[in-house]
Amino acid sequence: MNLRILLPGLAAALLAACGGGNDTPAASAAGDGAATYREGTHYHRLATPVEAGPNEIVEVFNYACPACAQFQPEIDAFKRDKGDAVSIRYVPAEFHPTWAPFARAYHAFQELGAFGRLHRALFEALYVQGRQLQTIEDIADVAALAGIDRATFLEVAVSPKVEAALESSRAYTRAVGVTSTPSLIVAGRYRVERNQPGSAKALQVADWLLENTP
Repeated sequence: MNLRILLPGLAAALLAACGGGNDTPAASAAGDGAATYREGTHYHRLATPVEAGPNEIVEVFNYACPACAQFQPEIDAFKRDKGDAVSIRYVPAEFHPTWAPFARAYHAFQELGAFGRLHRALFEALYVQGRQLQTIEDIADVAALAGIDRATFLEVAVSPKVEAALESSRAYTRAVGVTSTPSLIVAGRYRVERNQPGSAKALQVADWLLENTP
């Protein structure tokens, strides 16, 4: 299914806390290839670098963020193109109390080893099927439809491991200075917002940063 199809009412209600679309007015046109991207315009250097794996890009996101749903197909295409050359992982943000169950669900997916099965399923439930998911119990219904035992999901979602993972995600989001989603943290050193000036794309900038480490 196409996650670019967003339900207007739900999208409008949630978009305020997200990064929105790629509609920033042009500041300097920068494409891929030999393009040069500018610090302070296309990316920001973290005051204090954070731990990162080799060639790692972290997407700070939330399922409740429509812009993140719109961005997911770009992430998928980038992963297909780069293969094992780039490592992509996710950190859920909690910019609003309504986002908290979705951050909890993300870590439960990981703990259950079911992230690959449930990541897209949850986006589709929200933005393609238009389901009104507000609580961890609502999300458990989506997990059950994907073949995860509902009671097991709910038990894991409130487990000490998930609580610790939530605290770690909150600390990470603060440390890297993310204030909108989706945002990319590149090599533990740079922050790239989805909104980019001109024709630049966030993943193009991230790829350039990995290759050039300015």
